[in-house]
Amino acid sequence: MVGGGAQASADTIKLPSHMRTWTTDDGWRATVAADRQKVFRVQPLTASGFSREAYVTLRSWAGLSRVRPAKRGAKITATLESGYQIGCMATLNEVTPSLGGSFGLGGNGGVQTGPVFLISPQALIQPGISVSLSPGRSVIVTFGKKPLESAKSSQTVRNGHITVDGCIGTANIRSFSVLTIRTNEIDDQNAIHGRVTPL
Repeated sequence: MVGGGAQASADTIKLPSHMRTWTTDDGWRATVAADRQKVFRVQPLTASGFSREAYVTLRSWAGLSRVRPAKRGAKITATLESGYQIGCMATLNEVTPSLGGSFGLGGNGGVQTGPVFLISPQALIQPGISVSLSPGRSVIVTFGKKPLESAKSSQTVRNGHITVDGCIGTANIRSFSVLTIRTNEIDDQNAIHGRVTPL
């Protein structure tokens, strides 16, 4: 038998800033960073012990400058991408009522319109039901990709809604910010990751 209790109250976790600076092979100084990160954990609407719900705030930013003069005709494009990695220790796979019979709880991770992210399957387990579990899995949810059109650009999500349903055990999230640079001479990419935070 598997059981669990829903989180009873809300709480806010403020997370530290992260920044990484490097120089590309063709002389660009690049920076990718994330700050203003908060996770506001709330009681899930389903009131299920196998659901997690939170609102997240994250600002990702990136900057580019020249370390040495560029060659004539040099061109550069750069893109900032940010989002969250979401992981669950084990997921509900099949539920068998004690009276017999079974039904599957299928579903795929997905993104709704706006910053709302779901991992399914959903289930509210009642006494007298046995549960078959699948190994844990993780998904990556991207808030967006922003081309850098100035020396410094940022993208911010405020109170993005994350829900995880049908999760047994620990559910964690971790932010990421990735800067990808392409020029006539090089392709370069670097990333930073936030702290793993339980929901």
